[in-house]
Order: sequence, then C-alpha cells, then structure tokens
Amino acid sequence: MFSEPSDSGVVRSFRLPSRMDDELRREAEEKGVSVNTLVVSILRRYLEWDRYADRFGYVSIMGQEYNLLIESLSSTKIAELARHVGVLKNREGVLFWFKEWSRPNFLSYLSLQCKYTRIAEYESTNDGDRTLINLHHSFSKKYSSYIAECIRASLESSSESDQNITCNDNSVTLSL
Repeated sequence: MFSEPSDSGVVRSFRLPSRMDDELRREAEEKGVSVNTLVVSILRRYLEWDRYADRFGYVSIMGQEYNLLIESLSSTKIAELARHVGVLKNREGVLFWFKEWSRPNFLSYLSLQCKYTRIAEYESTNDGDRTLINLHHSFSKKYSSYIAECIRASLESSSESDQNITCNDNSVTLSL
C-alpha cells in the first residue's frame, strides 16, 4: 500500500520521550535494523492496518485459543460462520479499507489480514493467465475449511465464480 521504492522519503523530526527512544533503539538492535527502518515499519502497520482495524472492531486473540474455538464447532457451524464472514464482513472490510469492491481489493484485504492478524502466510504468484494464492497456517483442517468457505462466499457474493479452492490440513490454495 505504501511501498514506493523510488520515493526517497521525507525528513521529519519528532520529540520522543527518552525511554521510548531507548526502547526503539533496543528493539531495532535486536532485529538488526536501523531505528528509522523500525519506525517506518511501525508507521506502515498503523497506516495499513491498525487505524482501520480499531474502528472496524478487530480484537486480538492468541492462535491456540482461536484454534480451540474453531475446533469446538461442528462442520455445519463452521460453514455457517464462514459464509456470514465471507458475505458480510469481508465485503464490509474491503469497502471500509479500499472504498470499493473488486477482486484486486479483496486480495489486498486478504493479504493485509494475513500480514497483520497472522491468520495465514499469504503467497501469491501469477503466471499471466491465473493468479495462484496459497494460504499456509499452523492450525487444523477445520480451520482450512473455514478459510476456504469464507473466501468462496466472499467471491461468489460478488459474482466472482471463476475460482478453484483447494483445502488441505494446513493450507488453502486459491486459483483465480
């Protein structure tokens, strides 16, 4: 969203509390990056995700607890929940973030969800004719079913029928 490799950037000055500066320096050193790179990544996350996610009602939950919730549901309930999220919530999310529904905007939204909520690792390749998206996660087959049904419902509710979704134990593959 905000990556412009040819953009040399803007120099900006901020006054930070010394303790915050110390924490930023320590974190940057641990990650092996400059304080500038760390701060840019923090601001990018805020601009791409946090400012919208807070207003949209996202909550944080640890992965193990999330998986326990999914595992406690029947296959019927998982499909029902996935269709609700796919038809209503994903559409609302795309419109909230990008202001219009389109397949590229949906895929960008899905990529942002993966990047910042860690629902899965998002990998995308394009061979010219088709886009292949692999979503790899560390949860269960039920979770894969949930993600697959959610994506299917999102695309079908927007008349996007040219899709093939494959579900495995720890991944979902989408071909568009």
